[in-house]
Amino acid sequence: MDPDRAIADEVESKALAPTQETAPVDSRSETHRLGDEAREAFLHMMNNWDNIDDDPEKVEFWLENTIREEFRKKYISQWFIDQKRKEFLELKQGRMSVVEYEREFVKLSKYAQECVSTKAIKCKRFEGGLNEDI
Repeated sequence: MDPDRAIADEVESKALAPTQETAPVDSRSETHRLGDEAREAFLHMMNNWDNIDDDPEKVEFWLENTIREEFRKKYISQWFIDQKRKEFLELKQGRMSVVEYEREFVKLSKYAQECVSTKAIKCKRFEGGLNEDI
């Protein structure tokens, strides 16, 4: 099977087909539609949230994380997440500086949160990946 055709078929199968009652899809980008969907999810959750914190920074942080989680659930495959988890579990400092290693450690740890569930476990895993001469 042609790989380009397979991808096109998958995209078409996930696209919403217009019905007779709706207007044709406008020219908004997929990113814009994702933003609309995330906002809708946010509003839905806000309606069910009893204790709303008035701190705008906390609300913004919560909103950004919610949008990322919705994006992950919808568009990032389990295979990709598994690969990133494997990279995290095998991560060693090697030739990286400590700062570069820390940056990579933090980035990849998001895919293996169950492996670093406490601060103590996270610190032990970080130290375990450092070069022995440090």
